[in-house]
Amino acid sequence: MYPKYETSEKVDQLRSDEYSHLSDSNSKVCLDYCGFGLFSYLQTLHYWDSCTFSLSEITANLSNHALYGGAESGTVEHDLKTRIMDYLNIPESEYGLVFTVSRGSAFRLLAESYPFHTNKRLLTMFDHESQSVNWMAQTAREKGAKAYNAWFKWPTLKLCSTDLKKRLSHKKRKKKDSAVGLFVFPAQSRVTGSKYSYQWMALAQQNNWHVLLDAGSLGPKDMDSLGLSLFRPEFIITSFYKVFGHDPTGFGCLLIKKSVMGNLQSQSDRVSHSLDQGEASLASVYNEASDGENQNEDDWERREPEIVCSHIDHVNMLGLSKTTTRLRFLINWLVISLLQLKMPETGNLVQIYGPKIKYERGAAVAFNVKDKSKGFVSPEVVLKLAEREGVCLGIGILSHIRMMDVPRNHHRGGDSSLHLQREAGGKRGGGGGYVRFEVVTASLSFLTNFEDVYKLWAFVAKFLNPSFSREGTLPTVVEDEEAEESET
Repeated sequence: MYPKYETSEKVDQLRSDEYSHLSDSNSKVCLDYCGFGLFSYLQTLHYWDSCTFSLSEITANLSNHALYGGAESGTVEHDLKTRIMDYLNIPESEYGLVFTVSRGSAFRLLAESYPFHTNKRLLTMFDHESQSVNWMAQTAREKGAKAYNAWFKWPTLKLCSTDLKKRLSHKKRKKKDSAVGLFVFPAQSRVTGSKYSYQWMALAQQNNWHVLLDAGSLGPKDMDSLGLSLFRPEFIITSFYKVFGHDPTGFGCLLIKKSVMGNLQSQSDRVSHSLDQGEASLASVYNEASDGENQNEDDWERREPEIVCSHIDHVNMLGLSKTTTRLRFLINWLVISLLQLKMPETGNLVQIYGPKIKYERGAAVAFNVKDKSKGFVSPEVVLKLAEREGVCLGIGILSHIRMMDVPRNHHRGGDSSLHLQREAGGKRGGGGGYVRFEVVTASLSFLTNFEDVYKLWAFVAKFLNPSFSREGTLPTVVEDEEAEESET
């Protein structure tokens, strides 16, 4: 179906050589990761001194730390900051980087420091619930600001662009050097895979908003795309994990444009994090035959072991085009194949939310599995059964969805079984209103291969047998002994 998929076979070779844990007999299919990877599994086994670090908490003024708290050359923190800025294609001359314990902590740190008391609006555009965004909205309200979220149309989940344009075009006169507020923009949905135009960032900045780009759900090399190289948001948040499918621990990153650091509240009790060296001392990284003769003299002056981000090296080796194309083929094959699973009486076995088969879509999918008697199988049950089958999935809550005057009779049948919950402020009459509901999520990554998405499809296909969702097992077919003997 996708002959050009073979052009990315280098990923499969890397997976075999550097990430052998993904092919072990007891390994699981990992479709629940978000963020960017740092190291390879092989590296942790043989070169662990090049990928060992720990986070330590520091208390400092956020702006001063971002501007002047850069680690000295020859330290673990300096190594990681340099690699991350280069990987994200962000110039160090324009941005400062602050490490946090997680993505959520980065949101909280910015929320506490952002001047919502003067820039009195927070506008977000997420098609799902996000605890991090909820924290930021709560903090904004506590400072006297108003918090809004863009709306999405049911059933397509397309952005209500007219409403968002009105929100961004807020014309109330502001004090000099004061922005309207903060616009939080995800380049794509980490739940549905919907992609959004970078022009929303441009429109926001033209209307005197500060922009926070949530880059946590972007593809492996999406920060290299032309669109993001043209736009420079005031803030960027993302996260990194250590080893895909082995060690999900890591850290969050808050990047702040140096030109706006003076706008942040100058309180001295903001907590961020620094990175410290591991227990090992540096011998020779990826050079087993080294006897000291060819070592660079600068290495002897290093204060801490050198950190080598081999997973980033592997992604850079493939580049933007091949990684994006590979993920597009995999996610579109998965969506097509899931939609081909049919139940005798009710049609499609799977309900997919958001984009279906598209050239431009993110490598994530949100879905529910239909049940003949109950409407939809509980996402918690699907996750539990998937775990038993060796497939790791996630759960998301789709939210901020508006029923665009859907006729009453449309709610009967398949959609009524979603148990849609009205959100606060939703319309009570007619077919309109705002809804939220749980979905199963699957996120593909750089190391995802065809076998992984096939295993997910094969797992979902088991729900064609009604007893699977009830008992978690399929009935054993006992073959006729005479038939077996005749075959032998």
